[in-house]
Amino acid sequence: MTLSLKCTCGVRLDIPEDFAGKQLTCPDCQHPIAVPRSDPALIKTSGLALASLLLALVGAFTVIGTLLAVVFGVLALAHLRRHPETITGKPYALAGIGLGIVFTMVTVTAYSFVEQLGLRNLMGQAQWAGKLDYDIPKTIIRNNEFFSIERPSDRWGLKKPTSKNGPGNAEEDPSGIDEMLLVNVEEDAHIFVLTERMQGDLDSYLTNAKEKLEKEDIGKIFGSKTSGRVEVRSTKRPPAVCGLNFVEMVADKKVGGQERTFIVRVAQKQNDNFVYQIFACARKSNFERVEPQLRKALASFKVLDNER
Repeated sequence: MTLSLKCTCGVRLDIPEDFAGKQLTCPDCQHPIAVPRSDPALIKTSGLALASLLLALVGAFTVIGTLLAVVFGVLALAHLRRHPETITGKPYALAGIGLGIVFTMVTVTAYSFVEQLGLRNLMGQAQWAGKLDYDIPKTIIRNNEFFSIERPSDRWGLKKPTSKNGPGNAEEDPSGIDEMLLVNVEEDAHIFVLTERMQGDLDSYLTNAKEKLEKEDIGKIFGSKTSGRVEVRSTKRPPAVCGLNFVEMVADKKVGGQERTFIVRVAQKQNDNFVYQIFACARKSNFERVEPQLRKALASFKVLDNER
């Protein structure tokens, strides 16, 4: 076995292992060269190389973990090139880089297919299977509650009535307040409208809506206990539209183990004795993408000019 050394003059020398621990003279520049001992205990495995392999395995399919595995692997190879006599671990670094690249490509491709095939929120698709009606007009008219609202797109379905009276119009099922629930299964987003007789001002109803969020499963959407703290982001009073006054709150709450963001809007028509609490929500991580759809539905809300 030979030891490979490099003199300060640039000459690379292959020294027999017998000279380990001794001092030799460079045959080219006559500069003294100290031959290191070939003690295995002095050779260490690169921590960067091990970290690269570990990140590739533990962080598989997370993208961030696999990209870090590639970065750590490249740093490990650079470190090994600078210290070949005292550090080892090149196979670990190469494995970490290779697995990191493969897992990153597989994960990105899988996410792309999920988006293209509409397979987001598979659990939600199972939960709402057969419970939503998509064969309905774009504008949903609720004659018994005296309001109308538009579906943001055809991907929003109306929850079917739970009573035996049939097909989802509040006029046929006046007790079915919870039927006014719109669901976008793919985006895991919901819009629920609650109608009540006016017994206070709009601000008091906005406070009441916040209390409902803290204590209840609004619209029986999530099927689980939902009591918990509501973190209010903002409140505002949008301008009146066609005689309809509003107050609005944007808030976050953990529901069913998931962080969700709610837009809560309270609406009341001037000189009317009914008030409407509209709850529009989506996962907090998806909220920015889904918010335009929620806002579109909120902007479409109208109170019907019926005699009451």
